[in-house]
Amino acid sequence: MKMEEFMGTNNLKNKKTVEKWIEDGLIQGMDQDEKGEWIFSKYAKPPYTEARAKTAYSIYVSIVKGCNKRKGICSKLYGMSEEEFSVYINNLQKEDLISVIEDRGCKFYFPTTKSKGFINNEKGLRKYLKEVLGIIIKNLTVGVIEGIRGKYA
Repeated sequence: MKMEEFMGTNNLKNKKTVEKWIEDGLIQGMDQDEKGEWIFSKYAKPPYTEARAKTAYSIYVSIVKGCNKRKGICSKLYGMSEEEFSVYINNLQKEDLISVIEDRGCKFYFPTTKSKGFINNEKGLRKYLKEVLGIIIKNLTVGVIEGIRGKYA
């Protein structure tokens, strides 16, 4: 879809804001046509600009909230590498808290029925994330450290 359609579909008024998001790499699945006009993936969404989370737990919650708000999520919003971001995404996907669709070489993230229920009961989400994902994070961290040690040993 073109800029005007993207803005209309997402009820956006300021073209300069959208252009800044594109420039900053906050909208995934972008291409330019032969005239230099931006073409958006059909799954492209405005970025989740409330993504200010810093701790592992708050990043998980923020990603799920962003998906529930139908906003775009990407590693740049959290100031992390693609590799680190994919650990969060993979964990959330394994727990069926988000779903992932690939289009134009990019991944787009969506809520699941399970994620909606947990966000509506954030205490339940906190407990769930601390218990289940805490174990996963610990195991992944150990695996990454062992992998790095093996690579550089």
